[in-house]
Amino acid sequence: MKFLWAGQHPDLGAWTRRDIHPEAAKDVLKAPFHDRLEVTMATETPGELEPNGPFAHLETRILSYQIFGTEVGRPVLTRAPVEVGDTIGLVYRFLGPIRMFFASRVVDVFVREPFDGGVRSGFVYRTLYGHPEVGEEIFEVRKSANGVVSFR
Repeated sequence: MKFLWAGQHPDLGAWTRRDIHPEAAKDVLKAPFHDRLEVTMATETPGELEPNGPFAHLETRILSYQIFGTEVGRPVLTRAPVEVGDTIGLVYRFLGPIRMFFASRVVDVFVREPFDGGVRSGFVYRTLYGHPEVGEEIFEVRKSANGVVSFR
């Protein structure tokens, strides 16, 4: 993690040279903490995705790492949508004008993948050496068979 003062810009390039933490993968993480958040965001008509509907809107935001909102932090990436192998960073609001910057690596991307009669899109990242946490996170939008659109 790197502390940033007012006016300082994050250096994502320095993080691209870092390795994924060897304990970040969910199958090797010691004493894993499974935090699961699922929020219903909208409802679409069951069946086909609605063009420019809630699922499509959330899919665009998630695949461009616009997940946390400006009150939490600002994403730093080299392209959107994210792709496997991308290093993605977050400038995290910390204390007054002080920010923290850290990054992770995208290890999987899934777009409109079928599941249980529905569809999901999102990505998985693993934390890099120097990240304040160690682990793996999945960010996804789902449309269930009954049309419920949720963020997980």
